[in-house]
Amino acid sequence: MKTFRVKIVLIMFISIVAVMGVAMIIGVVSISKLGSSDAEQTLLLVCDAEQKDLNTLFTNAEESVDKVAGFIESDLRKSEYSSLSDGIKTTKDYFADLVNGKAGILSYYYYIDPEASGSDRGFWYVNPDGEGFKKYKISKITLHDKDGSPASDWFTVPKETGEPAWIPPYMSGALDTCVISYNVPIYWRGHFLGVVGVEMDYNAIADRLQNISLYDHGYSFILDPMGNIFYHPQIDVKKKGYQEQIADIQDALLSDEQFVIYKFDGVEKKAVWLSLSNEMRLYITVPASEMNARWQKWVHLIIIVSFALLVFVIALFAYLRYILHTSKDVEEEKQRLEKELQSAAELTELMSSMSTLMTNIPAMSFSKDVLTGVYLACNQFFAEYAGKSDPSEVVGLKDFDIFDPVTAAHFVEDDHKTLIRNEAYVFFEDETDATGNVIRNLQISKKKFRDASGRLCILGLGVDVTETTKAKAEEAANQVRIQGEEEKQALKERYKENVKRLSYKALHDELTGVYNRTAYDMRVKKMDFSTTCLLMADADDFKQINDTYGHETGDRVLIRIADTLKKHFRADDRICRVGGDEFVVLMHHIQKEHSMLIESKIKRINEDLSTWVDDIPPISVSVGYAHGSDVSEPDPAALMKLADQAMYKSKREKK
Repeated sequence: MKTFRVKIVLIMFISIVAVMGVAMIIGVVSISKLGSSDAEQTLLLVCDAEQKDLNTLFTNAEESVDKVAGFIESDLRKSEYSSLSDGIKTTKDYFADLVNGKAGILSYYYYIDPEASGSDRGFWYVNPDGEGFKKYKISKITLHDKDGSPASDWFTVPKETGEPAWIPPYMSGALDTCVISYNVPIYWRGHFLGVVGVEMDYNAIADRLQNISLYDHGYSFILDPMGNIFYHPQIDVKKKGYQEQIADIQDALLSDEQFVIYKFDGVEKKAVWLSLSNEMRLYITVPASEMNARWQKWVHLIIIVSFALLVFVIALFAYLRYILHTSKDVEEEKQRLEKELQSAAELTELMSSMSTLMTNIPAMSFSKDVLTGVYLACNQFFAEYAGKSDPSEVVGLKDFDIFDPVTAAHFVEDDHKTLIRNEAYVFFEDETDATGNVIRNLQISKKKFRDASGRLCILGLGVDVTETTKAKAEEAANQVRIQGEEEKQALKERYKENVKRLSYKALHDELTGVYNRTAYDMRVKKMDFSTTCLLMADADDFKQINDTYGHETGDRVLIRIADTLKKHFRADDRICRVGGDEFVVLMHHIQKEHSMLIESKIKRINEDLSTWVDDIPPISVSVGYAHGSDVSEPDPAALMKLADQAMYKSKREKK
């Protein structure tokens, strides 16, 4: 008898502890996931808003400088070097129109390398007080480099790399303040000419980022594409050695994962990053302890109460065991029965305490008998969801007693899906009003368990995820919009590329890559005969090469002739293939007095072609040329005829 009662008590003890454990685990897991997700979404939204503002500043600066650089190079292509001063004045006016009114720009300049021009230095305009741009005296570049600081990187970096560059913070000699700059190198006829760029107020950008506050100790910072610090509120980037302060966390920060975890100054932090338009990264970072503090408070409360209840249950069942082992007669047996009844009441109170805990959790909770379908318990949140004023009005009812038939059948179907799973069944529901409008979004978790009596039950937990769902929906909409813009831009670029490719194909010889007869006919219509020389070249004994080595080798010979012509003539000279083995070269800005130069080019061309190269046999070309001034009228046919006669004269002399 005693052994049987001990077994019953032991089974009750294990069942109650199991129910408590399941309830605690479900509550802890659900709250931790929800809290962590909400914190990450908050970081991402703040980072997204600041990214848009910074992109506007950086893009405005880049577009202004890129437009001026394009304007300068276009002007240089149609100007002589001696007219550089006139081009500087035009550029200065155009630059001023672009930067006036642009936020954050403190100076704009066009600095010409002294090695490229000793007389023309360019211009430099500054706006230190916000009252308008004023001319600043330009000095040699070496005077800008003070105390070994990288104050001249705005000039030396684009000059060395040949690419546009953003320069990290430095002290501007023109403005006597900390600035960042964007600079583009300028080239004329393949030689470095100078740099065009703007300086922006670094302190204003830093103050803007410093005003971002998130939690108690959150802040923002920026890294360049190489992982170097561009801005950090706790690191002075104007002092030497500042980069060493983040050397050990660079790999973590430069991860492809959007959310990164790292340690800085002994504090674990969690950060989110987004790319800026100039390929830098904007980070929003918060101590991990602050992000987790909100939901950890509820987790700690659940754990503390659960362990308190566990201690109480252990003490209670220890006492019951003691009573069972010390009973000696019928009276004691009666007392034991009374105490067992009292224990049952206490267990009921224990479950009530557990119910109180679930009531205070900011989520809907309930338990249901699987066999009968009746609700065994619920909290106030679920009672209100069911349209009742108190949980007691729900206990003892079934889904079909509370909800409309369609909704009730849906809930019963969810119970069936829960019963066939060994793990928790998690899904989402939309709560609607009488008109069908969505009021809020719920994340529902259901799990099966057995209570102390062996009864199969279902435990449910519903969490309001409306705000998180809205944030994710807005993010998804933004991604769709951005993707649409990117696809439209890609289509536009493909169209431009196709037009460019077809235009190239229409004007170029498919075999040799030089201009074709169509391009030649178009060019001679617009040719200035007074400064143009037409040169005609024809391969010697080309038919013999085709007959001896085959047409494939003959094609390679034609390609070699075209490449040799391109090597010895200027980029501005137009080389055209006008027949099978006939080539024409239109040399611009050539006078009749340059005949010695032309004869020298012809000699070097035949020297290059006179040897075997990669199984291509040697060959020679006969060349004749005529100057535009040799014809009385600007007649391309007459000029080509003179050059053709000179070419055949050369061919006869060779034979």
